[in-house]
Amino acid sequence: MKFSVTVSFLLAALLALSSAGHADEIVGMERAAVVAQFGEPSSALKSSSKEVLNYAQGKIVLVQGKVSSIEGTFSGGQPTEKRSAESPVSVTQPVTVVKAPPSTQSSEAPDMSRRSVEPFWWSHTLADAQSRSAKKDGRKILALFTGPDWCGPCQQLEAEVLVTDEFKRLGRKQFIPLKVALYMNSPQSPQAKAEYHKLSQEYGVEGVPNFVILNPDGSLFAKPDLFKRRKGVSNYTEQVMAAILEAEEDAGGMNLYMKIGLGVVLSGVAFVVLKR
Repeated sequence: MKFSVTVSFLLAALLALSSAGHADEIVGMERAAVVAQFGEPSSALKSSSKEVLNYAQGKIVLVQGKVSSIEGTFSGGQPTEKRSAESPVSVTQPVTVVKAPPSTQSSEAPDMSRRSVEPFWWSHTLADAQSRSAKKDGRKILALFTGPDWCGPCQQLEAEVLVTDEFKRLGRKQFIPLKVALYMNSPQSPQAKAEYHKLSQEYGVEGVPNFVILNPDGSLFAKPDLFKRRKGVSNYTEQVMAAILEAEEDAGGMNLYMKIGLGVVLSGVAFVVLKR
C-alpha cells in the first residue's frame, strides 16, 4: 500500500512538472505564435493592453501582445483547429523551438458540432475561395489583404471588426471570405508570399488593410473605400461594414455620379423634344 501511494505521488509530481514546462514555453510568446501553434481561439476578450484568448482546454492571457499567464493544459504544440498550408508556421522564441508542422487544411475550418447555422471561416488561396463560390451558386468573394504581425491598423481591424457577428454574417450569407496575408516577423511559405504579391499587384492593392470584392471568376468587382468619411457612422466596425456594402451596391448598379449623368442626358433629350 505504501509503495502504491509513493508511485502515485511521483506520477502526479512528474505531471505537474511537465505542465509547468509547457507553461514556461508559452509565457512570453507573441499572439501570432499562439494562434499559429494552437489555432484561432473560440473567443477573445480585449482591453487596452490585455487580451484573454479562450480555448477548449483553457485560457491564455496576453499583456501588450505577449503571453503573461495561462489557465488549463496547453501542451504538445498541436493546434486546436485545422491549419492551412498557406498559414504561417509556428514562431519560435529565442531559446525555445516550437514544432508545429502545417497541415493542408484551413486554420479557420468550421466546427459543425457547435453551430446550427452556416459556419464562418477564411479561405487562404484564391483557388479555394473560387471552389467554395462555385458551391454557393457563384457567390462573390470578399478578399482581405493584411499584414497580421507587423501592421497596426490590420491588428485593430482583426480585434474590432473581423471578430464581430456583423462581419461574420457577411462571410456566412453574402460573401466567400478570403484572407491574403503577408507576414514580416513570422515564417511563411514561399507559395503564400507569392500569392500575396501576385494578387495585390493584379488588383492594385497598395497598402494594408484593404478589401476587394471579386467575381467568382476572380475578376475585380469593386474596391471598398475604408477611408471615406460617412455620415451616421459612429465606430470602426460601422465604417468598414458601410464601405463594403456601399462598394457592392455601387458596383452592382448605378452609383450617384452615374445617376446624375443619366439625369442630365434625359433632361437634355426632353428639352430638345419639347423645343421641336
